[in-house]
Amino acid sequence: MLLIDREKLAKHYTLYNRMLKKTYDSLGYKLKYDYNNKKYLNRIEKLASIPISDDYLFAYIDVPYSFIDCLSSVLSNFDNEELMNLFTAMYLDTTIDLDDTMSDIGECRANVSATPDGKFDFTIKIPEDYKNTNILYAALLHEYAHFSTMIKNINSDYYEYSEVLSMFFEYLMYENITPSLGYQFFINNRVTALKETLSDLKDDLLFAKSPSYLEIPFDTYKLPIASALSYSDGFEFVLSLIERMDFDSKEVYKSMSKIALGLSTCEIESKKLDIDTSSYKNIKKLIKK
Repeated sequence: MLLIDREKLAKHYTLYNRMLKKTYDSLGYKLKYDYNNKKYLNRIEKLASIPISDDYLFAYIDVPYSFIDCLSSVLSNFDNEELMNLFTAMYLDTTIDLDDTMSDIGECRANVSATPDGKFDFTIKIPEDYKNTNILYAALLHEYAHFSTMIKNINSDYYEYSEVLSMFFEYLMYENITPSLGYQFFINNRVTALKETLSDLKDDLLFAKSPSYLEIPFDTYKLPIASALSYSDGFEFVLSLIERMDFDSKEVYKSMSKIALGLSTCEIESKKLDIDTSSYKNIKKLIKK
């Protein structure tokens, strides 16, 4: 039985790594961290081992406005016509399918494909039970931010920063719908999701630090670990952006616009904004309650 489990796990990591590598290569990502460094693996294992309070729970409310109205309101804060046109065009070219077999917001699926005339088709599948809720509107905008980096790709950004733009737009959607509660919705839902991500990361690290167990090359684990960390680094990055918006929102909007329009990268903008995610200081403040 153990042998069968090992074989299944080895196959899972091999296939998962192959899938991640396809995206990694097509978007020209690079790794931010040295996963061959055992000291670094031990350090992120400590992060993944911090217990997260059960007080954080997924929360959402119904929204009396259409998604496109909320989208337009969010984008208006950027004061950038090109960005407004890009996201509006993506919305108009998107097929949104309500799926009554989906039971969780985390099951949302998005796909983008090029058409023969050089344009793009977008598809997003969403759980029907969550329609017209703030958590679904945030999830939709999350996917549109991903779409923007796919079609406006300038390559060579950190893979670990691949969730930054999407999480930032998530936060903006929550804030736009409920200005007094948006931050708390964002924190609750992101920390709850992070709890599961860090649990998966612990498993990845367990096998990566003992590569002989599944008898697959160590390199097979690098992208799965980096993928898990993209949610930690993305969340940490956005928490720093939220702090900065209190006194320099114009610069934050400018930086995020440039990333969405393919004029810059998270790596470049993190240096301009003096953001360092490697210590996870903001996340630790939240989860060490």
